[in-house]
Amino acid sequence: MTSHHRLWTFTARGPPSSVLAFTSGPAPTLPPRLPLPRDSPTPEEWILVKVAFAGLNVGAIFQMTLIPALLRADTCTPEMDLSGTVTDTWHPDADAAGSRFADAAGCLLTGMTAAQLVADAALKPGQGVLVVAASGGIGTMVVQMARKAVGAAGRVVGVCSGANADTVRGLGADDVVDYTLHDDLAAYLGDAFASAPFDAVVDTLGFQALYARSPLYLVPGGVYCSVGIKPPSFGVPDFLRAVVQMKLNEWWPVARWLGGVGRPWKGASMMSPTREDRESIVGMLARGELRVVRDSVWAFADADKAYEKLGGRHARGKVLVRVDGGVGDDEC
Repeated sequence: MTSHHRLWTFTARGPPSSVLAFTSGPAPTLPPRLPLPRDSPTPEEWILVKVAFAGLNVGAIFQMTLIPALLRADTCTPEMDLSGTVTDTWHPDADAAGSRFADAAGCLLTGMTAAQLVADAALKPGQGVLVVAASGGIGTMVVQMARKAVGAAGRVVGVCSGANADTVRGLGADDVVDYTLHDDLAAYLGDAFASAPFDAVVDTLGFQALYARSPLYLVPGGVYCSVGIKPPSFGVPDFLRAVVQMKLNEWWPVARWLGGVGRPWKGASMMSPTREDRESIVGMLARGELRVVRDSVWAFADADKAYEKLGGRHARGKVLVRVDGGVGDDEC
């Protein structure tokens, strides 16, 4: 490891293109500087990693655009998903079980969120599930996990654009609904699946309009599992309105005569993932049970442009950043 490293940081609130700064600073070393914070991990959890790839997540855009300075460190580095080589630690495992660096960086947060959504859906063999935004970073993983959960006798239908239909089918979907062909998607779903409604819906983007009309295509008692509510923008007012709507979805009585939708809504959260959560996803990747679909790979110096791609909400799979220019796309 060199004495200095490159990094992207931000000190103010705003869109990534405005607040991210590409700079350099002293490289971290082990043991860490003392005294340690009161909530620091135990010594055996400290590792030093030479990062190869970083996986971008929409949550980092919210962090940059919404979190005020008094609620975070003065200087922040975005993202939590990374892969690379452990260069200094007591732990014997120096890589992710032979997985490609790019895949290891792209599987963790999205994979854990997908696993939580599928668990909330409580899918059983032979059931049917609708996956909304099936070609995104989370959606591509939900399709694979849902396929395993419902088995060969079950039914997995993905909602995505026609351009991504082959990708979604290749991950295990039986059929695809091209949302670009329908001005009123909920009405179409109601017409197309009225005779065979779904046992669960997994929404990996958060469309409130689809949930509000889910009785058209979701069986009574079937749960609508979502990552949250998609706000119209990354601005604070839209975000707060989305949070209020999520709480209303969770707390308002389900009964339609009380003003409810008639179907329960569950929101997934990965705010406090456990070590077991992480190891489960890495294990699935290592065993070939989970495939990471790559939308694009960006140079480290172009991370701000990668966030523009991610923020457009139309990425097919994961947007990745190559931190170490010497590591190839398929290198382990």
